[in-house]
Amino acid sequence: MSLKKHLIKYDIPNATTKRALIIAEAKEEGLIPDNSPVFDNVDDLMKALEEERK
Repeated sequence: MSLKKHLIKYDIPNATTKRALIIAEAKEEGLIPDNSPVFDNVDDLMKALEEERK
């Protein structure tokens, strides 16, 4: 299902959100690989986010 169908007419995404929606839809359709990391606990997620900020 297209992510665009989930938006109501008053939801106007900014450029960053629009780009994220396009990337998510492309991954969902298999057009680009979904190589996003997967976390099974919050501590590992927070550690990865902190490392990304460096």
